[in-house]
Amino acid sequence: MITCSFLLMAISAHADYTSIDFYLYNNNYGKAMVMNIEGVENTDFNTSEAAGPGECAFAFDYPTAWFLSATTYRYLITIYCPDYSGSTMEKAAEIELTTQNIYLLWAAWLQFYVSQNTSYSDDVEVEVSCSAIFGADNGDITIYAK
Repeated sequence: MITCSFLLMAISAHADYTSIDFYLYNNNYGKAMVMNIEGVENTDFNTSEAAGPGECAFAFDYPTAWFLSATTYRYLITIYCPDYSGSTMEKAAEIELTTQNIYLLWAAWLQFYVSQNTSYSDDVEVEVSCSAIFGADNGDITIYAK
């Protein structure tokens, strides 16, 4: 009985992580863009990455997947670009990424999708994808902006 309870405590303490890769492809060859990523649910992740004209900005996070416990994580991604005068930054898009993961035999995504996409210009496209490689799930969100 005691051995069984120690085993259950050890199993329930298992956790691993899934990974999220954030990409911003700046397809505008005349101005730089900034991708600000802010964790809004179950994460304090916060970073900003800049992409020069024709470049790609990259960021990543590793949300924890808990044993037998589905956990939802939400991120707010804001894309900024300079206005016509070049003196201030304007919002080009606001994108909310919602994810949910769990740890069973390995960390796995249950959900990975864009829950909100507000574009302030017609030149922003978003793609999401997930992949599992050797039991480690990875999710990508790719933003193409002009």
